[in-house]
Amino acid sequence: MPLRAYGVIKGTITKVRREDHDPVSPHFQMTLKATTGETWRIPINVKSTDGTFIWFLKEETFGPKASHFLESLLPLPEGFMSAADPACPKVDYVKRPLFDRFKMRQTIASGPGDNDDVQDVLFRYSEEARTHKSSTFVFGEPFEGGLHGLHMNQGSDGPHSGVNGPNQDGCLIFHFPHRPAGHQFVAFFFAFTEQCWFTNIRGYPLPGFADGPLTIVDTSSAGVPLVLSSVIVDPLGDDRGNETVTIHNPNEHVVHLKGWMIQDGIGKVDKIGDISIQPRHDANVRLRGNGASLPNAGGRVILLRPDGTTAHDATYVTRGERPGTSIKFEHH
Repeated sequence: MPLRAYGVIKGTITKVRREDHDPVSPHFQMTLKATTGETWRIPINVKSTDGTFIWFLKEETFGPKASHFLESLLPLPEGFMSAADPACPKVDYVKRPLFDRFKMRQTIASGPGDNDDVQDVLFRYSEEARTHKSSTFVFGEPFEGGLHGLHMNQGSDGPHSGVNGPNQDGCLIFHFPHRPAGHQFVAFFFAFTEQCWFTNIRGYPLPGFADGPLTIVDTSSAGVPLVLSSVIVDPLGDDRGNETVTIHNPNEHVVHLKGWMIQDGIGKVDKIGDISIQPRHDANVRLRGNGASLPNAGGRVILLRPDGTTAHDATYVTRGERPGTSIKFEHH
């Protein structure tokens, strides 16, 4: 189940405050005000929920897609815009990243020196934004009088898994028009130590991946094209453990499927075992029955590479076929 609500606030900073003496859950506190006269309290987590460091990134260099997203924020009206509004921009660290996750660093909440903790960095840039009355954008979950959750909001396992969801990650962005062109945006991204960066379409962690943004996986299959060909959704006998997905290999070489995954339309996943597909041949993958499943009324199937990226996403439609009938995918 995703966050109860999500959106973005555009405003200017009126005051900031550090929290250095909370050993359990310190926050960097900001107050935003909009031209509408509304004010919001913005608490930013600076320590993971397990009491350790937080994954943190201050980014000032952006690629074309991220730059386009940032520029699209400038015309937004001041105040809160809900994700229920189709015009509301959304942030997703995994599916549409604005930054390179490998640049994130383990950072402490409070330290004895200058510029040695998260709050030092946030204070310096927040003061610049307050002094220049710079537009400030905060993404997260609103509450009465404020907005929180300015961090990754997917990939959690355990007590916080109930708020996992796609397109609802939080962050903090400043626009500094007094700076030279090309250097006017500064963005801040946060994630907890226990969050996984390989998630399904519902924002839940994929099985078999370690937590943290620096997780490296076998990318030998990256870019390999495979095609979802057909399914048997109503096999002879019991459905459980007998549903099959047929995958076609259009390449001129053998593709080993060990580590690949099949994901259904609600995000459940089956890991494929030690199966190989010969060049220009098919392979039938039988679902185990305790992961992905194929609804008899039609559905969606996603083929994922070992690194969690999508190789093919397709849908099928049933038309009253007899049990055991192979059904071709509608879209490739």
